Amino acid sequence: MKILRLTPHYYFESKSWPGRFDPLGGMQVQISLLSQWLSEHNTEQDILTTGFPRIPRVISINKKLNVYSVRLLTLPFKSKHTGTVFLDESWSFGAVKWMLKNKRVKYDAIHVHASGVVWPLLVLLFATKIYKNIPIVLTIHCSRYFTYKPMSFFDCLIHKFVKKIEKKAIFKSKKVILLTDVMVQKYKQLIPNCENKFQSISDCIAPYHLIHKEGKCCNELFDKFPILKNKDILLYVGRIAHEKGWPAFIKIAENLKYRKNIFFLVCGDGPQKIEMENRIRDLGLENNFLLTGFISHQKIPCVMSISKALIMPSLHEELGGTALEGVIAEVPVVASAVGGLKTLFVNNKTAFLLNPADIDGFVNAIEKLLEDKLLRNSIVKKAKEEIQKNFSPENVLNKYVSIYSKLYVLTYD
Repeated sequence: MKILRLTPHYYFESKSWPGRFDPLGGMQVQISLLSQWLSEHNTEQDILTTGFPRIPRVISINKKLNVYSVRLLTLPFKSKHTGTVFLDESWSFGAVKWMLKNKRVKYDAIHVHASGVVWPLLVLLFATKIYKNIPIVLTIHCSRYFTYKPMSFFDCLIHKFVKKIEKKAIFKSKKVILLTDVMVQKYKQLIPNCENKFQSISDCIAPYHLIHKEGKCCNELFDKFPILKNKDILLYVGRIAHEKGWPAFIKIAENLKYRKNIFFLVCGDGPQKIEMENRIRDLGLENNFLLTGFISHQKIPCVMSISKALIMPSLHEELGGTALEGVIAEVPVVASAVGGLKTLFVNNKTAFLLNPADIDGFVNAIEKLLEDKLLRNSIVKKAKEEIQKNFSPENVLNKYVSIYSKLYVLTYD
């Protein structure tokens, strides 16, 4: 089979990743894992993504997987939400241009990955016109109807419009993948005449998380960041952006600064990194913080394994793939009780789940974990048993093969 995958968000290994060009996040990791796994199981794919300057416009990951950087003009103006003004628009225009140029290429299915913004959905609608009669698969990584929270005044103005486009994209798709069973039920109620289209396929654990063992690679981390040695590390992993709730992480740090050995580690980059650094400096917390910037996802197991707790004060999370990784690394999770995180964990049993605005609740949960090793071990053990059983790559990724195969049979029967 040959798949055309349309997504502005895609991760490939790189020594650096400019924060202005959509830095590493859970959605990028999951799409990358899916694509590479499928390519190793006899599925050919072309990926149309954003990319960034100084990398080739075409990267052949292997014989069956080609990644095309299709963005057009990149403006020099920064954005608090996307990193660069009109970055998503640049990708979408480039994707449409590429499809028009390559409309004679034969694909068996087109898979679009939507993140809550309008542009991937609009590209899906264009794809149905350019590649007529080719089945569309849509994955909604962030639901505009039930999860996404508008990030600006303009975003609020177009919120209803984007929801209509999301619904139209669902009608145009042969299969719609959602990350949780709860979300499937919500969409079946929202669009009852499309209920057979919806299927739940969760994120999965990266294979290198499952095989990680503390040792040489973790020692290399200490060599690079010696300040981390012998510290009680509280960890934030992901994009430094509005929806990830980083201001709450700073408030948590302010409330815990009295603890002498505590240290706050931020692994990631994003459009609000400078704002975060300024807030840390204004509060006099710079001696208790390290912001690594971009770090390879394959190094994240090392970072997690040396941490006392993974803190996720997100405003919304469709599932929470970072939490899966934290559990496998045997670090307890203290997170917002939002979205898929509520389906992944049982509060006070396999994680601590709190209202994103409840800073005191976050602080109290962290203090319990720091002071009670037995509690920490109990939460990690119970969570790991559940997560490892349900979110292994084989359990998750084989479901995509089944979907593509059924669409292939329907198309060519």
